[in-house]
Amino acid sequence: MKPSIRPEILSRANYVCELCYGPLTQMSLHHRRPRQMGGTKAPWINDHENLLALCGSGTTGCHGHVESRRADAYEFGWLVRTGMSPHTTPFCDLRGHWWYLYKDSKLPLSPPHDTPNPRSTASAPGVGLADTPREETTENVF
Repeated sequence: MKPSIRPEILSRANYVCELCYGPLTQMSLHHRRPRQMGGTKAPWINDHENLLALCGSGTTGCHGHVESRRADAYEFGWLVRTGMSPHTTPFCDLRGHWWYLYKDSKLPLSPPHDTPNPRSTASAPGVGLADTPREETTENVF
């Protein structure tokens, strides 16, 4: 990771956690699209759109929350599924506001949404794009 990335991400986050807005007394950069085991040479892996400044470590604070609640992490854009781009996937902070990430700014989705990530592939009812309308049937199922 280039040495300039960390201060740029901190500046974009206004020096607070990008999920809970708490102080970054213990801070880590979180890769929304994981580096995978053994790392990766993908040039975009350390792009600003793929990194979140989170409080805690991989086991504490918001970073621990993200790592321990994988389903929620994918649903709210804290993690990005393989085949999806962190450049076009928004994330939701803990206040329910959705954001697109850029190098030196965050662009809010307007108006703020309280619904799950529209780019999700979750299959739970009422969640994401994977939901397809159920066809009504007139057959007697008894």
